[in-house]
Amino acid sequence: ISAAEWSPNGRQFVVIAGRMPATATLYDMKARPEFSFGTGHRSVISWSPHGRFLCLAGFGNLAGDMDFWDVNKRKIMGSNNSHCAVGYGWSPDSRFFMTATLAPRMNVDNGVKLFRYNGSGPILEQGHDQLLDCAWRPAAAGVYPDRPQSPTRRNEGSGASGDGEA
Repeated sequence: ISAAEWSPNGRQFVVIAGRMPATATLYDMKARPEFSFGTGHRSVISWSPHGRFLCLAGFGNLAGDMDFWDVNKRKIMGSNNSHCAVGYGWSPDSRFFMTATLAPRMNVDNGVKLFRYNGSGPILEQGHDQLLDCAWRPAAAGVYPDRPQSPTRRNEGSGASGDGEA
């Protein structure tokens, strides 16, 4: 087992297990498998604060691939890559995902990238000479409502291909 994380609501959890490419599985609170996210080079499970969205990623020693899931619908929303990322986290409103390349782990190309909840982006890319940490400012529970995926505009296609289009 390389990672295991409970959802924010405490009713389910995800485990990444096995040799690479590892398998990620969603379990109920009685440890019964509910859904398989398939296999991939993953080391990180990151639940959005509301527990609706999930990022399964391969950060640290892995290539930085990220898959974004709507757990309620059991559907992948998009994929992207954040090469050399070691820092990461969801915004308090569950609408954005941040990755960061940090010193001293990496002493070059330090910076922050912001992605939409569905993996599209980066919508912001900001480099720094030396970045030691990066985090969202916390918000009190209930400040931001739980929102489902936004409808896709007709002229956009899926919008989550990772090509930077919104």
